[in-house]
Amino acid sequence: MPASEPNQNNMPTDLTVQCSKGERLGPAIELICTQYPEEYREDHFRVLSSHLRKAPPGTSGVLHVERHGLLVAALMWTIYPGKIAILSAPGVTSMENRDALRALYRAAAENLSATTAELVFTSLSDEQQAVIQPLQDCGFGYLSRLVYLAAMKADFPSEPPATHYLFEATYQTNPSQFAEVVEATYQGTLDCPQLNGMRQTSDVLASYRATSPYSPDLWFVLQHKNLPVGCLILADHAETNQMELVYMGLLVEERGRGRGAELVRYAQWLARCRDRDALLLAVDANNHPAMKTYLRLGFQPLDERSVFLRVLRPRDTGISGNPKGV
Repeated sequence: MPASEPNQNNMPTDLTVQCSKGERLGPAIELICTQYPEEYREDHFRVLSSHLRKAPPGTSGVLHVERHGLLVAALMWTIYPGKIAILSAPGVTSMENRDALRALYRAAAENLSATTAELVFTSLSDEQQAVIQPLQDCGFGYLSRLVYLAAMKADFPSEPPATHYLFEATYQTNPSQFAEVVEATYQGTLDCPQLNGMRQTSDVLASYRATSPYSPDLWFVLQHKNLPVGCLILADHAETNQMELVYMGLLVEERGRGRGAELVRYAQWLARCRDRDALLLAVDANNHPAMKTYLRLGFQPLDERSVFLRVLRPRDTGISGNPKGV
């Protein structure tokens, strides 16, 4: 993001938006963390502070709003490979400070429009519904409802599951074929179909690599009768002893026969092989077939969040994307 201060136009005169630096950075991060239960705020403060330290220069930062010199709202922004940016949910001293939230979102969008980002995503919990109107006033539209699920070790298969497919980790050796297979699985997708046409598949995959631990041995093309028919992308979060199902997809002709469950069971098996405690994923709440499969295979809901999107620069690609990698 440019080093200059955010645009102050069309803002109430008692408000100022600033890039959080120096002695203001710590309190701004603390304010962002107030959205979490008190017992978890210290952990989140460490995580966000570490994220800022490790992010490449110019790819992450914090914006805050002051009213008469007092901190009233703050959020973190991060630009990722794949031409996307993600905004944290805001920390705010009072949900009644809607003008401060509008100023915050407007400044974030204006500044990100000067970067490589083309799409800006943010998500809100049910407790943050008061933020929706200021968000929408600043050009963000509702995208989808994501449900976060987890299967625990006790639900993993104890032996390699039966499958019709050969799982080949070929991304590094044939990335173009991998991208073609992923793109083909988007046809008729029930996972955030509103994103169709907004992103190039190469950008989607770049986002997957950047937003989750990248392990090429966990990026699979599925072969059936010597033909590629789907894909499975996993990420290994060794620091938390968990694995993540980032994305899975099948060609249209492979669907409707319970084959998706084979991919999920294989992912659970790989999590057991690495002695992970849990397998995590996120799914569009409107993807009822996938949700039914996950619940049947032992997944339990952890959280739900509403996802919002602002398009900074529309693309005419004809290629679809998927928010689960952001």
